[in-house]
Amino acid sequence: MWTSHLNASVLVANKNVIHAYIRTTQSQSAQPWMFTRIYGPPQPTPRMAFWQNFDNIITKPTISWLLMGDFSEVVAQHEKKRGRPVTNSQVIIFNNFINDNALIDLGFQGDEYTWTNNQIALDRGLVTQQWIDNQPHALLKQLPRIGSDHAPILL
Repeated sequence: MWTSHLNASVLVANKNVIHAYIRTTQSQSAQPWMFTRIYGPPQPTPRMAFWQNFDNIITKPTISWLLMGDFSEVVAQHEKKRGRPVTNSQVIIFNNFINDNALIDLGFQGDEYTWTNNQIALDRGLVTQQWIDNQPHALLKQLPRIGSDHAPILL
């Protein structure tokens, strides 16, 4: 749900990313921040290329940053219960992206497995330390799955 006191300027929009500059109109002292909505490609080869080329799509913000969505990636085997085991080559590029951008996983309330089969954690929120400092009480919550193969997450 969006509120009228937030103003968003979309900087990049394509099938995998919506990247926007967010500022509040309620308070002159509130810090602006960046929001990136992710839909990671579901196929392995395009997904690998997406993460390797992310810096060509979006310039790393110098202000606080929140990334949310279906990343179509796991960071380690414990985020996938069944199916083929996760390999290092599958997760190393995504983990490098997280580390190179100094991102922190917000975690969330609810089941960690967000996909239909309740066996893979694909949806998440990643933030910079500056975003946490500006939004110390922020919380992601998993909502009931209705009409989608993913459980929505609410900030």
